[in-house]
Amino acid sequence: MIRIDIDDREVRAALANLQRRVSDLTPVMHDIGQALVEGMRARLRDGRDVEGRPFAPNSPVTLARKKGARPLVDSGMMASQFAYQAGRDTSDYRLLPRIIGAARMEDAGVTDTGR
Repeated sequence: MIRIDIDDREVRAALANLQRRVSDLTPVMHDIGQALVEGMRARLRDGRDVEGRPFAPNSPVTLARKKGARPLVDSGMMASQFAYQAGRDTSDYRLLPRIIGAARMEDAGVTDTGR
């Protein structure tokens, strides 16, 4: 009778290590979240919406109230509000609720009430 013994401890250890590494995608999701936030900040800095179109210009009323002529840029608060949260298999990207109104700029400043 022929007997063959196979020592697969190294293979099993390598497979277990691989499983650990691919079962938690937090580092990848972190990189994706960081890239998206940086992209949002760059578009804001450049005055462009998500499709690359320029923001609508500020109205005369807004120009009279604020420090500069750049739409959506005043104190820098909005850019600081972009956030993401990375997890094992998901990433959540959002703007904090108090600045969602700035999204009107993508629709030439028109709200659902027409103002």
